[in-house]
Amino acid sequence: MVKIKRASVGIPLDTVGLIVNIIKPTPSIHYDDLTYYVVQIVRKEHGVLHRRYLERDLEVVSASR
Repeated sequence: MVKIKRASVGIPLDTVGLIVNIIKPTPSIHYDDLTYYVVQIVRKEHGVLHRRYLERDLEVVSASR
């Protein structure tokens, strides 16, 4: 579980979500070496949403061991 540290449209600051996928693009001359985390967020109004975030935009709340 992670806490979102960057507010965006429809997702307020400090929203809690679950990382469901990690996307590591293949390194090339055209892309930075950034890793994207797909976070699942459950909202009462909109149901289940999936959003991509960078590591710097997330804070780990609970991790599996």
